[in-house]
Amino acid sequence: MALLAAYDEALPHVYGYLLSRCGRVALAEDLTSETFLAAVSAVGRDQPGTGFSTAWLVGVARHKLADHWRRLAERKGSRTPSDPFDAMRAPETVVSPTSQGDPMRHGDVVYVSMLVPDAQRAASFFGAVLGWSYGPGSGEQSRQVEGVAPHHGLLGAQERSNLFLCYAVDDVSTGIERVRAAGGRAEEPVTRPYGQIADCVDDDGTCFALYQLTGDERRGPANGARQGDLSYLTMEVRDSARARAFYGTVLGWTFRPGRAEDGWFPDEVVPMTGMHGGHQQATVVAMYRVDDISAAVQQVRALSGTAPEPERQPYGLSALCVDDQGTRFYLGQDIA
Repeated sequence: MALLAAYDEALPHVYGYLLSRCGRVALAEDLTSETFLAAVSAVGRDQPGTGFSTAWLVGVARHKLADHWRRLAERKGSRTPSDPFDAMRAPETVVSPTSQGDPMRHGDVVYVSMLVPDAQRAASFFGAVLGWSYGPGSGEQSRQVEGVAPHHGLLGAQERSNLFLCYAVDDVSTGIERVRAAGGRAEEPVTRPYGQIADCVDDDGTCFALYQLTGDERRGPANGARQGDLSYLTMEVRDSARARAFYGTVLGWTFRPGRAEDGWFPDEVVPMTGMHGGHQQATVVAMYRVDDISAAVQQVRALSGTAPEPERQPYGLSALCVDDQGTRFYLGQDIA
């Protein structure tokens, strides 16, 4: 009975810990089961109840997650970083102020991390297509993209491609309360060299982070200004009404309808962001600014990616591309 009571108490903490770090409901459920099976086995070998606490179980879960990343990395023929989630949180320079621009606002995107199966392949691909150069990340499978807006990272050893977003908030403790009130999960804030940050999961299982503004941060351009800048974000969600309610509660976003069916725009968010409902799986797709979209499209094709001919849109030229690892992204020229 004591074991069952401990299980009931620890289950939401263990599951929440795993989901916030892997971002996949099925994987978090599997790893949670592995965690409790390992715990029961350990209790059977030792004295019943010894060390069977929530903190101990989260420690077991941490090892199970590390084992998963290690197995995945070995299958891909690379080493896993010591803390795969660390690079998603943010680099130490995530909020270094820019020399120009208005103050960053509550609800803006302060940091983006591209999640990919192999960071080195992605670094080579996007370096050639977008002209990115890189600084070191927290491990072999992480990179920091230099000189782009907003701050951007790469994190490898991921099972599927996606973008991880970190949002600016006026008060991180209030943000955590709002996440929980809206049906999401949020860990307690931690203080990093760049400020306070909290790891969260929305009510549909998407991982994100909150960063508390200090007042020194400056907004970047709404649609990027240079080659390789992030120009636009599309949040593909399963239920747009549910997602709008969640992010409206947490970030104060207000929405207006877009041109596409079930398409929505949160007002006054930088970089410019849209939301589109009706998808089977939540994914964030980026548009990157290029000076010569025809040349960039040719480069994508030369590197074993796929890209159609650019199309003229009301906002400029664009092309929906896929890299050599299945990452979808847009190229945009003359975006306004």
